[in-house]
Amino acid sequence: MIQILAMLICFGILLALGFIALIFLYRSIRYRKDKGKRNVNIFWMVLFIAAAFALGSISLTSQESNSREELIPVFKRQFGFSPPKTLEEIKAKNFAMYDAEAEWIGFTYDAKVFDRIIEEDTLLKVAFPYSKKSASILNDMDNPNGPDWLELPDYESTEIYFKEDYLDRIQSDFYLWVNEDKTMIYLQTSNHD
Repeated sequence: MIQILAMLICFGILLALGFIALIFLYRSIRYRKDKGKRNVNIFWMVLFIAAAFALGSISLTSQESNSREELIPVFKRQFGFSPPKTLEEIKAKNFAMYDAEAEWIGFTYDAKVFDRIIEEDTLLKVAFPYSKKSASILNDMDNPNGPDWLELPDYESTEIYFKEDYLDRIQSDFYLWVNEDKTMIYLQTSNHD
């Protein structure tokens, strides 16, 4: 509820900034013959537009990090063990809205780590390429809030490890896959009431 209130406040501020920018646009047109007044109004209009764009680029519902120190607890929470040093790169993004949450993790491919994840998580099943389950999962993965660095699995060649409704009394999904060139492992989880 707090996120929705914060988003409404942010939207109100964006409207106010836009309205003020329009006032300065009107004033710059009105004083077009007086270069001094026109330039001052154009300056303020550009400043309020820039402030609106800066505020609009802030997401109150998501967090993204590349800091290994911040991501060790995220990795451990999802997989049950700390990431070894062989995982040179770890990325994560979390999106939350009211009673729904999604999380994406990407990390350097390491066959031993991947095998350990598969072996230790007894609930994981496999969706093979060209299967109905693989098509269903790919359709479910389509999320506009996903990170830019995420490489979705290929329907024709990628095995997707998954588990569904694994959390008590909550609809939940867990999808794990390796990218095409075997350089990164990706995880997408989501849950909502």
